[in-house]
Amino acid sequence: MGTIFDYLAWRGDIKFNKSEFNNIDNLIFAEISYVDFSDAFKQNDTMTLKEAVSKSFKDKKDEDIVLGLIVPQAIVKMTRLASSCNRFKNVKVSDYENIIKDDPSTQFSAMCFHIDNDTIYIAIRGTDDTLLGWQENLDMVANFPVPAQKLSLKYLEKIAKKYKDKKIYIGGQSKGGNLAFYAAMYAPKNIQDRIIMAYSNDGPGFIKSFIDNNKYEKIKDKLTLIIPQSCVVGLLFDLYYGKMIIVKSNQKGVKQHDSLSWQCLGASFVEAHELSKNALKLNDDIDKLLYKLSFEERKDLASSMYDFIKKIKKDTLIECQKDPFSLLTNLNKIPYKNRKVLTKFVTLFIKNKQA
Repeated sequence: MGTIFDYLAWRGDIKFNKSEFNNIDNLIFAEISYVDFSDAFKQNDTMTLKEAVSKSFKDKKDEDIVLGLIVPQAIVKMTRLASSCNRFKNVKVSDYENIIKDDPSTQFSAMCFHIDNDTIYIAIRGTDDTLLGWQENLDMVANFPVPAQKLSLKYLEKIAKKYKDKKIYIGGQSKGGNLAFYAAMYAPKNIQDRIIMAYSNDGPGFIKSFIDNNKYEKIKDKLTLIIPQSCVVGLLFDLYYGKMIIVKSNQKGVKQHDSLSWQCLGASFVEAHELSKNALKLNDDIDKLLYKLSFEERKDLASSMYDFIKKIKKDTLIECQKDPFSLLTNLNKIPYKNRKVLTKFVTLFIKNKQA
């Protein structure tokens, strides 16, 4: 069955004025946001996707553009293909932001795609290769809102003010989906009224006690959660959505989080009737492990991971891979009770790898 690459081959010549924006387009924009466009947008310019890719990929082979240890390298190929087809190449791109900083741990990146004269898509990057990004993920179990969630709302408000007459799509993949949902839920009503749809592409949910349910109910019908059949990440925490789409994948287990493996047919994802039994079992096991921890225990767990990241003195997962001895040495310094919880989480994910 086809994937995004087949979609680009089959329908890449059809412009948006001939075939309206769809769920697959949403995922393509969300995935493109993983690419580092810092060199192209040094002066916060506006340019076509073709121009942005040309500037960022200049004289580079796909394999030389490293996105990280676990971010799919195929995103580079997909972005290059999108930038050369009629549907996407002339889409204007603007307002690129990339923020990585410590204390508090913050990883946020977003960009704006101008689909046509009336509509924009705000793409928010998911977790990249930075350890600060992974630390912020863990902070979500004990802190709300985390810095990236605050920044996602600030970015949405900035874009909505700058492009006052535009209707808005907003979305992201993995953590980017969580950030898109947060921004949509907590945006002022005048901005919510302009949102056509917010997309979370296999992004985690929220801790229930953190969410203002009144805000959620007001935007609920504009929240679309897209998850693979053997979903892991998209079932984390409590789910908030108006519509859920379960898609089939060419991968198994946790590898289905790579949304470039999601099956496409025509202008739609190939939908599954229900989640796999393994996905439901894993989600139940993770919930039992997470929610038996008190709020203070969750805060202590997040604090331990922050200390761990500071001690190993590495910035990215790739750097950790090159120095496993330092990683293991400092991992053993994490308090036993927290190391035990982390080990259980990792074990659950490994068991699901090929399920």
